[in-house]
Amino acid sequence: MNQPKSKPYVRTQEAADHLGLSPSTLTKWRVTGKGPRFRSFGRLVAYTLDDLDAWAETRARRSTSDDGARDRSKGVPSQAPNCP
Repeated sequence: MNQPKSKPYVRTQEAADHLGLSPSTLTKWRVTGKGPRFRSFGRLVAYTLDDLDAWAETRARRSTSDDGARDRSKGVPSQAPNCP
């Protein structure tokens, strides 16, 4: 039996729902380059769930002081400096 094929692209509303954001936030982030990768087909903007999940993973932090910078030699987030 054939497995149903997942939808290759989702539109802005579905992407926003997937990430728990508002569609207007994704729209603004497309302009600034802050958000996840997207595709543009004329006036249609679409995302893949893989790109959304990959982008969300880059936003993972261990604490509020973690800036997300990565230690290039180890490929892991760098530790925030200890504050006195």
